[in-house]
Amino acid sequence: MRNRRHVGLLVTSGAMLALALMAFVWTYQGGSSQAQEGAVRDCPQAGMWTIAVWTGADGTDPALALASCSDPPVAAAYWLDPQAQRWSRWFAEHPELSDLAPLRNGQGVLALGSGGPTPTPASTSSPTGTATQTPTDTPAATGTPTPAPSSTPGATSTPEPTSTPAPGSEQIIFLHHSVGANLIAQGDVRQDLTALGYEFFDHGYNGDGLTLADGTSAGMNFSVPGDNTNPDGFATIFAQPLHDPPDNTFSHLMQYDVIVFKSCYPVSNIQSDAQLAEYKSYYLSIRSRMDQYPNKIFIVVTPPPEIPADTDAQAAARARDFADWLASSQYRSGHANVFTFDFFDLMADPSTDMLRAGYRTSEIDAHPNALANQTVGPLFADFIDQSIRAYGGP
Repeated sequence: MRNRRHVGLLVTSGAMLALALMAFVWTYQGGSSQAQEGAVRDCPQAGMWTIAVWTGADGTDPALALASCSDPPVAAAYWLDPQAQRWSRWFAEHPELSDLAPLRNGQGVLALGSGGPTPTPASTSSPTGTATQTPTDTPAATGTPTPAPSSTPGATSTPEPTSTPAPGSEQIIFLHHSVGANLIAQGDVRQDLTALGYEFFDHGYNGDGLTLADGTSAGMNFSVPGDNTNPDGFATIFAQPLHDPPDNTFSHLMQYDVIVFKSCYPVSNIQSDAQLAEYKSYYLSIRSRMDQYPNKIFIVVTPPPEIPADTDAQAAARARDFADWLASSQYRSGHANVFTFDFFDLMADPSTDMLRAGYRTSEIDAHPNALANQTVGPLFADFIDQSIRAYGGP
């Protein structure tokens, strides 16, 4: 059913863009001086973000305006309303999720060029930060061997899956704590992914447990050891044996096609270079385990930054180093089923590597506020969708 919906979306969006392009060409050839000026300046390159500026008539439909970028065409565009402080968006393939109003002459939008699997803004000072997946030729870092899974009485070791689900049929699980819960609720993550045809499940603290795709509680949890989602906690989870029926956190996670996981903001208070190195070693062991399941997609979400009251410049710089490393080709190259959503970069002030002032709930509460979640939520949902589409399986 999801595949039929996707085909329908492609046909609908393709037709819309084709008609828009034809309309633009017709207007341009009609001889109107205003129409002749109708074009987007600074069109994006494939897989790259840029600030694209519409130079044409006020009130132009975004599809019509953005159709003037054709090599490559624009895949997505965002605009931040300076008064409402809210992002609106436009997706070439998903008009039903688009809410970008008609463009005015001289209006700039953050535009993504088609042809690259993930958005990568050109500067860390961009309001949208970085969401990285595109592999490069940089050799991968040496992985730390994962401890051999132990046997558990009454459970059967489960072999690796033999086939990759068809795009669009995936079930997604997101393991998080309170920041993740706020991102889902305030950023409309579940609604956006549901509109794309996915089944999105999430798991917070053990006390909150599993939330089903329809937003209701499953009345059970994954028994996350110590409720620990710090790097050492995830290393423990990913070292657990895979059993069927599931009897531990890792086995529960592996019931899904796409596994998304993040630590919370205390992880960004990295007090020493030794602690930073330790964090990296944990994620190398996690990566080694992810490599064993090429038919699963894993999305690492970098931790959000800390607030000034809870960190210092040196610790924040190490947090930036950690996030940059997780998003780098050094960590991802050669691991095609591993993607990184750089949540830290989206949330951090590039001048301090701490939570942006406009994204703070208060000076003593490190949870990103509603504006932060409303801004990043659509990017997060889109990144998950783009990662699924980018991965073709082993």
